[in-house]
Amino acid sequence: MMIETTETNTTKGEAMQTVRSITISTRAYELSHGHKPKGRGSWAFFYDGNTDVMNAPYVFWSAGNMTYSEALRDARYMARIGGHFHIEVGS
Repeated sequence: MMIETTETNTTKGEAMQTVRSITISTRAYELSHGHKPKGRGSWAFFYDGNTDVMNAPYVFWSAGNMTYSEALRDARYMARIGGHFHIEVGS
């Protein structure tokens, strides 16, 4: 499943807005587990199509026992500051 989200950032004092879209894919997770991501646990998110867990700049591991929505919120934040446009939920 692909979820398209658009986030708008506005800098104070500027009339211009920057709009960028972050795509979130749960496909690999759903194929592996047979259902959409949910619940608590340690979550892995891969950025920009890179699914190599050893490639640290492209992997975000959630802290501890977080819900999926909490972990996704943090993964989105890290994607924004890292300049990434695609998030794949790890399986």
